Amino acid sequence: MIAEHLNMEWVDYKFNQAKTAVSWEDKLGEFNFRFFPIVSATLGELVFFSEQTSSRNFIVIPASRANMVIYKISRDPRLYKAFNPTLGNWRFLKFRHLRSLAENPLLNRENLEQFISLDPITYTTPQLRLI
Repeated sequence: MIAEHLNMEWVDYKFNQAKTAVSWEDKLGEFNFRFFPIVSATLGELVFFSEQTSSRNFIVIPASRANMVIYKISRDPRLYKAFNPTLGNWRFLKFRHLRSLAENPLLNRENLEQFISLDPITYTTPQLRLI
C-alpha cells in the first residue's frame, strides 16, 4: 500500500526457510528498502545471516520489544555496529508507526526518510506493580 503510493514495486520474498521480507524498489534503482517483520527480539539471525546489499534494511518490531532490542544492542558490539546510523545500514521501525505511515496523505519519496525517523525505538522503564 505504501509502496504503491510512492510509485515503487514491492516484492514479497523468503530469505530463510521460515522468514519472509518485503522489498520496495523503484525502476531507477534510487530507492531500495527491505522490511523484515518479526514479533520477537531475535536480531542476529536477520542481521548477520541475511543477504548483504546496499538497500536500507528495516526490522519491523512491536513497540513492546523495544526495551529488549535496546538491551541486546548495548550488549553486543556487532549489533551496535550494524544499527549505528553512521556504520551500518539497519534500522528499526515499529508496527504502529508503519501503520501511521500508510495512513499519512503527506508521505512522498522526498520526505519518506524524515517520516520514518519520527518514531524511534526508546527504552521505557516498566511500571511498578500496584499491590
